[in-house]
Amino acid sequence: MLRVLTYQVIAVSLGSASIGAADWLYRRGRIRQRLHDLWVSASSTAICLPLLIWTTGVFLGIGVFSEALIGAIAVMMFLWIYRSLRKVPTDQELDWGTLSCYLSSQPVSSDSLGEDAAEEISYLNGPVSRRPHRQQVEDALPR
Repeated sequence: MLRVLTYQVIAVSLGSASIGAADWLYRRGRIRQRLHDLWVSASSTAICLPLLIWTTGVFLGIGVFSEALIGAIAVMMFLWIYRSLRKVPTDQELDWGTLSCYLSSQPVSSDSLGEDAAEEISYLNGPVSRRPHRQQVEDALPR
């Protein structure tokens, strides 16, 4: 168990450094988004492999079936992460003018909304109470 933990810590350290390097190169324009997405997907998948291999070995044993299962899960994780990263818009595609109302430099407390946000919400949805009552929450839930 200690050996698996050591492998997992090494995988997390190397994977995080690899993802950081990919992000650093991408932000400076040294690599394109597709290579960045592939790199981050491979690194993220590699981080999970030691735990996946150990879990499969404990519950299924060592064999062709468990190796095929590990490979299938790793491929699915890689493709899922890669597909999710491909959906994220690049910096050039973001329109910061329309997003500025959502990005505020001042923190919003959990008890109340900021003045601008509350006005915008009430304009779009009608009046908004600061804290909904239990009955309002229950009425809003689908039945």
